[in-house]
Amino acid sequence: MGASEPEPVQSVPQQSRVSREELYERVWTEPVRTIAKRFGVSDVALAKDCKRLRIPLPGRGYWAKKAAGKSVPRIPLPALPPNDSVTPRERTFSAAAVVFDLELPGPIVAQIAFESDPANAIVVREDLRSLHPLVKATRDVLEGKVHVGSWRDARPCRLDIDVSKPQLKRALRIMDALIEAFEVRGWKVDFGAGDDRKSYVTILRQRLPFGIREMLKKVANPPAKPERLYDGRMHTPWQSKYRDEPSGVLAFVIRYDWGHGVHKSWAETKTQPLEERLSDFVISLVKDAHEDLERAQRRAESERLAEEAAERRREEERRREAEAARVRALLQQSDLWYKSRRLYDYLRAVRTAVESQPDGLEDESDLGRWFAWAEAYARSIDPLQQPLSSLPAVPPAQK
Repeated sequence: MGASEPEPVQSVPQQSRVSREELYERVWTEPVRTIAKRFGVSDVALAKDCKRLRIPLPGRGYWAKKAAGKSVPRIPLPALPPNDSVTPRERTFSAAAVVFDLELPGPIVAQIAFESDPANAIVVREDLRSLHPLVKATRDVLEGKVHVGSWRDARPCRLDIDVSKPQLKRALRIMDALIEAFEVRGWKVDFGAGDDRKSYVTILRQRLPFGIREMLKKVANPPAKPERLYDGRMHTPWQSKYRDEPSGVLAFVIRYDWGHGVHKSWAETKTQPLEERLSDFVISLVKDAHEDLERAQRRAESERLAEEAAERRREEERRREAEAARVRALLQQSDLWYKSRRLYDYLRAVRTAVESQPDGLEDESDLGRWFAWAEAYARSIDPLQQPLSSLPAVPPAQK
């Protein structure tokens, strides 16, 4: 029988017990949606729990007034009737169990486990106070408080936020929560240089271009109005059937390394606004970074193997060239030896012919000096007249 496939591993849900008084204090300190995310439940479920515990909730506009600096009174926590055995005194929250796919790489599993812990929930604040310096600088640029100059000037760096004016404050609040989450997780945020206007986060030693953009929608253009030409004829100018307009729907994006196009996008939905998708986006960034890391490792391994193969080819070529050089040196030695043998035979014949003459061979005569030079040259080209240990050596010119 074949080995059975490994089953997914399920994490043990973490529980947190909160008293009625503590929960009242929390929901009047932060919005219900923020508290619910920390407990790992929906805001609707938390509102029902508060109703069951007889905990009053802030009314509509409460947080907007507080953000504006207005003093808004709380609704006091009502005391429970004596001997009340129906109303709970506390609430135990259990985060949903997370199922891990064993086939997922370790860094992704670890990130999913980290993000599933309610203590690590990424919360978007309701106001723009105490913004991260990068987000504040971005707001100043987008709101026109900083002069961006001409295309020749060095433009101020800003985070990649591409939204319409009505969505800017919301996008800034989401980006502020995202940048703070990056720093909590130990990830560096920086900007491109020169014409690269993207913002980057470094995860697993990989730089990912991220941002927030507003999705566009197609809107039908009204029919073009006919125009009267100079000669009295009517002419209807051409125009496209549709135009693009901001849709009000925000999305996280990962852009291409080249250009400014969108590589991947995570848009909000009617049931899940972008404020509730930050953890999903963080996990997706880790997945993309791990894929980039694996591609880089495969590319490095491929380049290493290619370089090793190229080095083997170069080594074989060097070996062939060295062998060819040794052969050439050997043939050259044999040619010189044969030439020196011929010269020796010739000079012996010359000496015999000269010595048969009455005057013989005189050392100081022209013939004698020539004969001495010829014998010296014959010896100089004879390989056997050199140290025999030098025969295996290949002359540098032959290498």
